[in-house]
Parts: sequence; C-alpha cells; structure tokens
Amino acid sequence: MKKTSTLAALALVPALSLVPTTGSAGQYLNFPVGISQVSRYAQGSLSSTRMSLNSTEYIYCYVTINRGSSGIANTGQCHARSAAGTTAFCTTTDAALIDAMKSLTPASYLRFSWEGVGTCTQLFINTGSWNLE
Repeated sequence: MKKTSTLAALALVPALSLVPTTGSAGQYLNFPVGISQVSRYAQGSLSSTRMSLNSTEYIYCYVTINRGSSGIANTGQCHARSAAGTTAFCTTTDAALIDAMKSLTPASYLRFSWEGVGTCTQLFINTGSWNLE
C-alpha cells in the first residue's frame, strides 16, 4: 500500500510542473509619488503609481495642440498627487519640454520641477524595464 502511494505521488510531480504560475524576472524599483512644495518638484514611476495599493496617487503629463487663426499653440502640463494627498502641477509652452512629455510610457519614471506660478522648468524622464511591475 505504501509503495502505491509513493508511486502515485511521484507521478504527480511532472504534472504539477506544467501548472502555470505567475513569475517575474529582472529588477523592479518601486517609486511612489513624492512631492516637495518647498523645492518645487514632483516625482514617481508611472507603473508604481498605477500599481499602488491606494487610490489617491497619480502622476502624468499631457499635451494639448490647438490650431487657431493665429497658428498652432501647444501646451503641456504635468500633474501629481501623493498618497498623502499633496498635489503639484506645472504648465509649459516650451517645445523641448512638450516633446519630452510626449515620450512618457508606462515604463517611465517622471520628475518635474516648476517655478513660482507653476511654470515647468525641468523634466527628467527615465524609461526602463526596472519601472515595470
């Protein structure tokens, strides 16, 4: 009887190895949204923010292109809210900053800075597999 149980258990081992499992490989760095109103910057990873356990934080940028009688007016904005509820945003019409905003992907880490009235002064975007969960 014991011999039959052992043989049945051994027969199960190869079958169990075919069961799909969830796994991951590579380095993952968690960058939740952080905001400093004093130093005037906000930062975080788009995927870390999306996968966070709270429904409060976000970080993103968007670009608006308006074609009017006086030509094309491009505007870009970045927004962030931390888990604590602190918010930040900046706005720009600078073509280089707008182009950088367009490069954001789910694998991006974003840091934006602003001056007094909320004008974007700097964007830092780092895109890599370590930002994906």
